Amino acid sequence: MKNFLLTLDLEEWRHLDYLKPYADKMGHGRNYIRAVIPFTENVAARGIRMTVFVVGEIAGEHRNIIRQLSQQGHEIACHSHTHGVIHEMTDTKFRQETLQAKQILEDIVAKPVVGYRAPFFSMDNHKLAILWDCGFQYDASFIRLKGPKPDNVLDMSGYRQIESLVFEKDGCVEFEIPTLDIMGKTIPISSCGYFRLFPPPIMEYLMKKYYRHEDNFIFYVHPFELTDEPLDGLKVAGWKNAFRFQTGRKGNSKRLLKFLSAMQDRGFGFRSCSELLPKRES
Repeated sequence: MKNFLLTLDLEEWRHLDYLKPYADKMGHGRNYIRAVIPFTENVAARGIRMTVFVVGEIAGEHRNIIRQLSQQGHEIACHSHTHGVIHEMTDTKFRQETLQAKQILEDIVAKPVVGYRAPFFSMDNHKLAILWDCGFQYDASFIRLKGPKPDNVLDMSGYRQIESLVFEKDGCVEFEIPTLDIMGKTIPISSCGYFRLFPPPIMEYLMKKYYRHEDNFIFYVHPFELTDEPLDGLKVAGWKNAFRFQTGRKGNSKRLLKFLSAMQDRGFGFRSCSELLPKRES
């Protein structure tokens, strides 16, 4: 069966990397976290279980929303505590923040939190070893790159691939972010940003091309992409950022739901990340 893993990075508008240089001018603006609930209710009603990667400080501010997402049946996972660049942190800071975020999330949902995704996919192998030591079972931060790999990029050479996009070592699992080789370049196609920017025929072509060779696809979306509310302060961030973040937002939630329903009708299975983990011996 071909699988589709729908994931949500539950972070605020201010966490987006492109906008950090303009944070002081933009201000905090309105909150978009609550905008996810109508969408998550809709997908849950369709029998789709999402994996929601939550920033720890956001969870602390929106405990009821996190609890509601869990009660809808979605898997709650961790997206760091402050949305910092992981490979730039000291080992001590990374461990402290990771354990802090894990504890907050587990206190809210009263379940073990076993999954992690690094902000900006900034995990490296050294920090990954610390992550496993903190009690996580999987990470979803690996993007395949061509050519020599910098030290701050994950290297899966010590892992074995057990299925499409899934790598395992000593019982711990790393998920790969889907990419396609297009005109000699490796393009990550799993962001909702591409879904917003590309016309539907292009997105359908890319999906068909991808699924010819792979069985699993991981898709990720952000809260601001699930609401038509204006993005406060965007004008000060320049026209490129205005285009990048505003284009295709109007009606995007409805288009995405229609797309997901079409995938279901075509027989694709929807899974949370933890559902693809190999069973552990008791």
